[in-house]
Amino acid sequence: MSTRTPLIIVSYHCAPSPAVGAKRFSFLAREFAAQGYDVHVIANELEPSRLGPADTSLPQPGTVHRVAAPIKLPLEGGWFARSVNSLARRLLAPVSLEYFWARAATRRALQVARHLPRGIVIATNPPHAAPIAGARIARRLGWPLVLDYRDPWTANDWPKWRRSATELAVARPIEARLVRQSTARVLNTPAMREFF
Repeated sequence: MSTRTPLIIVSYHCAPSPAVGAKRFSFLAREFAAQGYDVHVIANELEPSRLGPADTSLPQPGTVHRVAAPIKLPLEGGWFARSVNSLARRLLAPVSLEYFWARAATRRALQVARHLPRGIVIATNPPHAAPIAGARIARRLGWPLVLDYRDPWTANDWPKWRRSATELAVARPIEARLVRQSTARVLNTPAMREFF
C-alpha cells in the first residue's frame, strides 16, 4: 500500500480529450503527482469528440480509470431519438445529460479507493454529473471534497432557454447540498466568488 496521499479526481473529460476540462486537469494532475500525491482520475470512456481530434500533447494525468454511462445521451438516430433527446434535455437540465455517468463513476472510484489510505476527492464541474459523483464518493469514503468550478452551475445565466425557473428550483438545492458537503471550492472569477 502506498504511503502517498491519494487524490481521486472526478473529471468527466480527461486527456487526450480536446475538451477544456481535460486540459486543465491533465496539467493539474501532473503537478499533484510532482508534489507527491497518488493521483487517480475517474473519467468518461474515451470516445471520438465533436470538439476535434485527440490532443496527444497533454500530459498523462496519473492513473486514469475510465467508465461508461449505462445510458448515453444524446441518442443518435431519427425522429424518435430527437424526441427522447429533447425530453431528456428538459428533464436533466438541472443535473446535465451526463447524469447517469455519475453512478458508474462512483462505483469505480469506490473500487479504486478500497486499498488506498485516506485521501481527498476533487470533482471538476461541468458537467454537473462530476460533482454529484464526487460528493457521493467523498461521503461514502469519509474523505474531504473539493469542488472545482470551471463554470458556474445555477449562477450561470447562459443559455437562457435552458435556465427556466423550474429547472433552477430543482438544481439549486442539489448544488447547495454539494457545496455544504464540500471542504473547499475553487472558483474561476470574482463574480463566482461573489455568488458563493
